[in-house]
Amino acid sequence: MIQGVLLSAIFYIKRISSFSFFFFLICCSSPQKEEKEITAFYDTVRPGDLRLDKREDNFFYPKPDGWVSDFENVFSNEEKNILDSLINNHKTLTTNEIAIVTVPASYYPEDSLDAYSLKLFNRWGIGDKEKMNGVGIIFCLQNRKLRIETGKGLMQKLTNEKSKKIIDSLMLPSFKNAHYFDGVMKGVAEIISIISKGD
Repeated sequence: MIQGVLLSAIFYIKRISSFSFFFFLICCSSPQKEEKEITAFYDTVRPGDLRLDKREDNFFYPKPDGWVSDFENVFSNEEKNILDSLINNHKTLTTNEIAIVTVPASYYPEDSLDAYSLKLFNRWGIGDKEKMNGVGIIFCLQNRKLRIETGKGLMQKLTNEKSKKIIDSLMLPSFKNAHYFDGVMKGVAEIISIISKGD
C-alpha cells in the first residue's frame, strides 16, 4: 500500500426541516488506524476479489459497476451512460479517474458514511497508483448525505474550498429539487474543468 496521508473533503447532507446542510473537514493523519486513512486511489480491484460483495464490520462492500455505481437506482441507464462517457473521455485525456457511487442506507450504519466511504474506496481504488489522481463522489439519498474525496495527487488543484463550492453552488441546488442527475453532471463537469488545468 502507498503510505502517506490523504486529506478528504467531507460533506454531509442532512435533512433538518426541509433540506439544510452541514460541512466539515476531516484530516486523516494516523497510518496505524486503517479505518481512518485512505491509503491511495489506485486500481486494486481484481476479478474474484474476496473482499467485495460481502458484509464486514456492519458495512456492505459491493463490486464497482463502471465509473457510475448506482446502488440506489438514482439514475436511468441513459444518464449512467452519459456520466460514464464523460468520465471515461476525461481519463483518456488525463489519466485522472472519477467514480460516482450511490448507496442505500442499509449498506452502512447511520451517521457512518465517512467511515464507510473510506473503507469502500480503499477496497475499490480510484486513480493511478503513483499519481494518486482519483476523485470519488458518494451519496445516500435515504440519509441525505454526500461526500467528495480527492486523491492526494489532485489536492492542490481540487482544494477543500473548491469542493465545498462545487457542492454548495452546483450540486445542492439541483438536489433540493430532486434533479440528482443534473446536480451530479454539473459537479462532475466542474471537477473535470478544475483538475484538467495544467495537464
